[in-house]
Amino acid sequence: MSNGLNGHVIQREVELDEIDWEQTKIRQADDAEVIKEYTDLIHSHPSTQYPFPPGDAFQEDDLSPLYIADGRHRGLACKRAMRTTMPFNIHRGTKRDAILFGIAANHHHGLKFTTADKEAIVKRLLNDPEWGKRSAEWIAQIVGASTYLVIKIKESSGLCGKDLKPKVKGKDGKDYPVKHKQVKKKRI
Repeated sequence: MSNGLNGHVIQREVELDEIDWEQTKIRQADDAEVIKEYTDLIHSHPSTQYPFPPGDAFQEDDLSPLYIADGRHRGLACKRAMRTTMPFNIHRGTKRDAILFGIAANHHHGLKFTTADKEAIVKRLLNDPEWGKRSAEWIAQIVGASTYLVIKIKESSGLCGKDLKPKVKGKDGKDYPVKHKQVKKKRI
């Protein structure tokens, strides 16, 4: 995934109608309270000021759609506040790049994922032909979920392979499967 022309991100005001808001949607549902809070904050600033960091969107080339990666709630608040534009960092990349960027960005800041969000995102990654081949640890780290959750979802969906199950090294130097209770449930 490259960022912008020659590796740079391009920042510009984008007409909100130019953005594809649905195909890269990460969450199961938009949070109406957050949208209202953001709308109120937008209303409290002059029309020439935008009170948030720019959103992030991805575009393969100048003729391709702009896919929202980060800033959906801010964008919906702008629409509700009757604004027609919003600042965006435009990255060169695909719809898949936007999805992965959005998952990672939302894990690291902003509104926390619900359990339903995490489960749906894990399933989305596991069902992807490329991302589904990645380790449970990689998926857990991107989503901010436990490795146990990823393994549980993979097993229950019938997608589980031997390579996904975590192992521990025994005193004899051999690898042994981790039992359910041994899997750490820490957030990465």
